[in-house]
Amino acid sequence: MMGALQQKQECSGSSTDPRMRPLHGSLARLGMIQRNRTFRTMTSTVLAKGCSWGAMCLAVAYLLGASEVQGQQYEFTTFAGSGVQGYADGKGRKAKFDTPRGVVVDGAGNVYVSDTHNNVIRKILPDGTVTTLAGQPRKGGFADGAGPVAQFGGPEGLVLDGCTNLYVADHGNQVIRKVTPDGVVSTIAGKPEKEGFADGKGDSARFNGPHGVALDASTNIYVADYWNHVIRKITPDGMVSTIAGKAGESGCVDGTGSEVRLDSPWRLAWSNSNVIYLVEMERYGLRSVSLEG
Repeated sequence: MMGALQQKQECSGSSTDPRMRPLHGSLARLGMIQRNRTFRTMTSTVLAKGCSWGAMCLAVAYLLGASEVQGQQYEFTTFAGSGVQGYADGKGRKAKFDTPRGVVVDGAGNVYVSDTHNNVIRKILPDGTVTTLAGQPRKGGFADGAGPVAQFGGPEGLVLDGCTNLYVADHGNQVIRKVTPDGVVSTIAGKPEKEGFADGKGDSARFNGPHGVALDASTNIYVADYWNHVIRKITPDGMVSTIAGKAGESGCVDGTGSEVRLDSPWRLAWSNSNVIYLVEMERYGLRSVSLEG
């Protein structure tokens, strides 16, 4: 189905629907992670429940130094990370990250992190204990496998399904990966280190700088294909199609399907109203894609 795209002007409302948690992660990281290489949170309630547009408002407020959003007061504390670049597992401030860029939270309050420059996926328990779920620290490359056998090339966006499987935009490798709760990594779409543009199934598809990912209620994956300036869809059987934008053509044009022009789509979030919200990095804008045409 081709997506109809429109501008989004403001954020409001909230939801405790578990499917909204990736929205909290993918947008809230703007204010809570990259600035000091630490994970900062308002309260454990917000992390456990997730929220919708309220989370993005909180992230923006944090960037601006605000402590009050939509009439509610929030106190920011450090959840994990030392504020110093590096790699270390451990509890709270004993842990170290290097440019963490993606974060999602499961129903048990565990936090999953794409530690981009360390080339690993981290897991943070509710008590702040940080472990490495998959990947080889500091060693970029490509390999499927379990735990430290797997390799990533700059993992970016993350999203969780209902079985706690992670889907990861492996930006440097130009592929979309799946990570099971036990840390087993596989590749579901794209050809490792082969950038380009092509729709198709599995490794016949091509991406060019995948960044953000989102998941709908039918377990379709949506990908912000950054340098191709398009939004891609991956069905559960690995079939890749393009739902918005035209490959290689950037711009700011609303419309339907290939009529749309995007400029460096960066982060995505799916809402249960069957709409995807996307951040355009180069235009500092927020737009929405209706999946109902």
